[in-house]
Amino acid sequence: MNDITLFEQKQVRRARLHDEWWFVIRDIVEILTESKDPSQYLKRLRSRDIALNEVFKGGGTICTPPWN
Repeated sequence: MNDITLFEQKQVRRARLHDEWWFVIRDIVEILTESKDPSQYLKRLRSRDIALNEVFKGGGTICTPPWN
């Protein structure tokens, strides 16, 4: 089940998988930082924060969701 929810009046894409909600991190970064290019913002953040980059290596990836 794919769904869109609102946070601070902005859309956040999400999907329910195995009784867990999965959110599009790009949408979250865009809302929290008000960045014009949230994908690039996240890439730069990962390059500056070793711990965050390690979390992404464990299974997180930056990709375009199929419902984009």
